[in-house]
Amino acid sequence: MGHPKALLDLGGETALAILVSTFRKVGIADIVAVIPPDEAIAAEAERRGARVVRNPLAHLGRTGSLQFGWRETDVAHDIVFISVDCPLVGAGVVARILAAGPGHDIVRPTHGGRGGHPVFLASRLRSEVLALAPDSSLRTVIHRDPARRLDLPVDSAEVLANLNTPDDYEAARARRASAGD
Repeated sequence: MGHPKALLDLGGETALAILVSTFRKVGIADIVAVIPPDEAIAAEAERRGARVVRNPLAHLGRTGSLQFGWRETDVAHDIVFISVDCPLVGAGVVARILAAGPGHDIVRPTHGGRGGHPVFLASRLRSEVLALAPDSSLRTVIHRDPARRLDLPVDSAEVLANLNTPDDYEAARARRASAGD
C-alpha cells in the first residue's frame, strides 16, 4: 500500500481509530494494539487509548503479531482479534461474536460461507496458538477441529473486506462515506 494501513484515512479517521472505537462501543476496555516499531502508529494507538505492544518481528506475519500480543496479556482472558486492514466491521458484529464466545473455543463471523474477522479465541487455546510458527496461518488452529469452532453467519460483507490494495482502500473510503449519509 505504500503507507501503514493503521494510519490510512477513512473519512477523517484512521483505520486504527475506527477499530478502537468499534471495540470500545461493545465494552472492551483492554484494547491491545500490536504494532510494528513505528512511532506514528504508536502515537495514534496511544491517542486512542489502546495499550501499545511493539512487535519487532511484525514482518513475520499476523500470527506472529497475535502471538506477541497474547504473550503480553493476561493468560486467563479470552481474546477477540482483528487485523487493522479490516476496519469497517461494525460494533453489532463484534457484539454478536462476544455474546457467542462463552462455551466455544473459536467464534468467527462468516458471510457467504466464508470465514472472516474478528475472531474470538478462548484462553484455553493460548498455548496452541503460541506453538505455531510466527509466519504460519492461524487457520491451522481454526480448522484443526471443526467441533470446537462456531461459525456465526452475519449479514455484513465487511467481515471479509481487507485493505490490501489501493482499490480496496478506495472502496472502503466510499463505503465509509456512504454509511455516513
